[in-house]
Amino acid sequence: MRKGWLLLITLILLLSLHTQTFAEFKLIPMDPEFAKEENIPFAMRFYSYAPTPPADKMKLEGVKNPKYGTLNIDKDNSIAFVAYSSDETKAQPDTIIFDLNNDKNLTNDEKFSGFKSGEFKNISLNLSNGRKFDSKMLLMDWGILAQVLEWYKGDIIVDGKKITAAIIDGDGKGISSAKRRDTLLLDLNGNGKFDVDFKTYNLTELTMLQDMTLIRGKLYSLKLDESKPDITVEPYSGDQGKLAFELKFPKEIDKFTFFGYLEKDKAYDILTASQSDFPIAMPVGDLTFMMASMNLTDKSNQRYMIQFSFTKPVIIKKNETTTMPIGDFKPMEVIVNQKGNQLSVSKSLVDNIATEYKMFTVIPKQEDIAKAFRPVGPMVEIFDDKGNSLTKGEMQYG
Repeated sequence: MRKGWLLLITLILLLSLHTQTFAEFKLIPMDPEFAKEENIPFAMRFYSYAPTPPADKMKLEGVKNPKYGTLNIDKDNSIAFVAYSSDETKAQPDTIIFDLNNDKNLTNDEKFSGFKSGEFKNISLNLSNGRKFDSKMLLMDWGILAQVLEWYKGDIIVDGKKITAAIIDGDGKGISSAKRRDTLLLDLNGNGKFDVDFKTYNLTELTMLQDMTLIRGKLYSLKLDESKPDITVEPYSGDQGKLAFELKFPKEIDKFTFFGYLEKDKAYDILTASQSDFPIAMPVGDLTFMMASMNLTDKSNQRYMIQFSFTKPVIIKKNETTTMPIGDFKPMEVIVNQKGNQLSVSKSLVDNIATEYKMFTVIPKQEDIAKAFRPVGPMVEIFDDKGNSLTKGEMQYG
């Protein structure tokens, strides 16, 4: 009998330990397939040079016009650095030194050189406390762009099912759900990776680490334990309704994905959903979407990306579905302004409910997808009163 109780207690302890291990997120290198992207906006950190040299100026020899700054790695680690140009005639730095041993002496630290304008360079830093930090860095004349190559990876439980997840520290100041600066990735389809395409804004498996989010079209509340870190997911308890889209584009749309910025508490939540998630749950009230984006695929398998904003709040009522028509365009209005000898042309594309369309672009085939990151604007040609072409130009997005 005693052996039976010992066996039961041992089994309970093992199960308890297993649950604790798999629940917490661990800091590990970013998956290679995800890290190979040249530009991951939500993993990008910005470090500006200090306007003046630090009061306790660090030891540095043979360098003119040094630019000092601080690299925030996480809530417990930050390191000072100096960036400078090996060519005194150029303002943009091509060399950087980090005070890895924190002794305010930059003459005994590794020098990273060979940075080229507009190109990221892989940098691996080994701190004196054993902490390792890998990133891709780009030196600018105003500061550093650092694309982190690490994340916290673990699992969350949603409706009793385990979902692999990852958190990216967006600012190097620790994981927090209050700032809406850290990214949460979810392997919703269970294929072992995070299906996120930044070039086409297909972000259905990405959200920000925020207190309320959409998962498979349902609303959930996220609770973060920053000390581990760990995330608990519970069904959203507030009053809810639903949001649906009625597509009225000239071409028949076969499938779509959705990505939007919902204004909330003087900030915004990022909400993403696939076509099968609709109608999606929304909190009751007058909701303001700062921007929304849809990836569309028509029956011929041609893909498009459209960005729009609602000029009025979207009203969500309890236990009701609000349907918003998308693509019911009015004729496009063209506005021409002249200032001196400069002529500017802008457009306004709205629909019958005053939805304003910011951008509509065709997404190239996969082999040409890199060209789609900055969409090409519409072409404009201006004629005189006799029909003679005066000039041509491209309208710019953004």
